[in-house]
Amino acid sequence: MKLEQAFSAKPLDESSFYGASPTPRKTRPNDVKFHVGELVVDLEKRNIYVVMGWDHRPQAPTDFLPSLNLKKGQEQPFYRLLPFKEDSTTYLYRAQEALRLETLPETKQEPNYNPKLRRYFSAFDGTIFIANEELRQIYPFG
Repeated sequence: MKLEQAFSAKPLDESSFYGASPTPRKTRPNDVKFHVGELVVDLEKRNIYVVMGWDHRPQAPTDFLPSLNLKKGQEQPFYRLLPFKEDSTTYLYRAQEALRLETLPETKQEPNYNPKLRRYFSAFDGTIFIANEELRQIYPFG
């Protein structure tokens, strides 16, 4: 099953897969490296994404996980991502090992970012998107 198919099969608020569960994360495990709102680069696609959510361990259909060929296996955090600059609603679900933190070059001009991000974030401070109240309820510790 492709990730895009999984997201379109069920409304996001009813899904517990791919970092989309509405269940609040009451703690933040130490090995969860990236925070909601941070910019990351997918090392395979080389595109910049915004962290929309995370799972301490992957929450996905059993046929999705073996196809990933992960060096560190499934015992690592997974992140729900939305493209930073594209006008796209296609979310990605990536293992922590496939990502690195990204910073934008300093500029006085506000970057042209994905308008879909306004649904989840109230502001962008130049380095991180500030989660709106709904997202903060799910990820109170980022």
